[in-house]
Amino acid sequence: MNPESGIFLTIVSADECQDIVAELLSRDIGVTALTSEPIDLPGCRTIVGNLAKVDHFVNNIALAAGILHLADSRKTKENVVLLDDILHTALLLDAWRVGPFIYLSSIGLQPALQNIGDTAPSSLKAFYPPAQIVNEFQLRLAPTPSPRTAAITLRRGLLLSGYGRWNFLRFIHRHCRLARTFVFGSEVGLEDYGMSFIGGGDLGRAVADALQIKASGIYNIASGFCTWRSVIETINRIAGTKAALVVRQSGQPKGNEIRLPQSRTFLDTSAFATQTGFVPRQSLEELVEEFARAERAAHPV
Repeated sequence: MNPESGIFLTIVSADECQDIVAELLSRDIGVTALTSEPIDLPGCRTIVGNLAKVDHFVNNIALAAGILHLADSRKTKENVVLLDDILHTALLLDAWRVGPFIYLSSIGLQPALQNIGDTAPSSLKAFYPPAQIVNEFQLRLAPTPSPRTAAITLRRGLLLSGYGRWNFLRFIHRHCRLARTFVFGSEVGLEDYGMSFIGGGDLGRAVADALQIKASGIYNIASGFCTWRSVIETINRIAGTKAALVVRQSGQPKGNEIRLPQSRTFLDTSAFATQTGFVPRQSLEELVEEFARAERAAHPV
């Protein structure tokens, strides 16, 4: 990719793309970011607008060396999903002219209790809106006549970072701080239930590395796998919280108890590693320590 051409980036908020943008800029790849409201995104050219009027940005898209589509509504109302997620992605694909088109999806689409390859079918029983499933299909159907290179879906692991909508660590940390009890339905679940995860830094590196992929398809990206037990116990140890874990046959929480997803979702990332040589750098321990430092700075005793 020609660093001077840069990429056309669609986003919802500055904080949720900060690691990705930082990585792109560190590689001297310019960024033109489209957002629905004015934001401060140092180092980037920003455009305020709506993808429903994509014709207003066709010149910017044509000049870019690729498209990175991060924007989605994360809503469940039918009209919002149809317009803000599915239709907007279709319009952006129609406007795509050069280089790769990368769409950031998630493993919330996947069936539970199994190892997942890149070719695994999506499931409508999803954590995120079913619109992501439709968008994945739209990319699979998108033609790639030169100078287009590849239509790429990245299915990321659970994001363990400091972002607003995606901040799973804040959710768990809050309940650990309140000394809540986390309920599991079996000893097997206590030991095995969890999800592949990715840190913000690894996400930025993976997305930037994906720009070199020449083969269209779905690629899983992750830093590793964590059980819910390991997340809770790591937060307890590093942050000094006192959350408890209990096995109860019914698996149902009582009172102020918490029940996390009773499933194990593991991402096979070998295809992405083969295409890019990507090696994750962030561990669960590092990510919890990073989050705990940020929480102490934001809420000093």
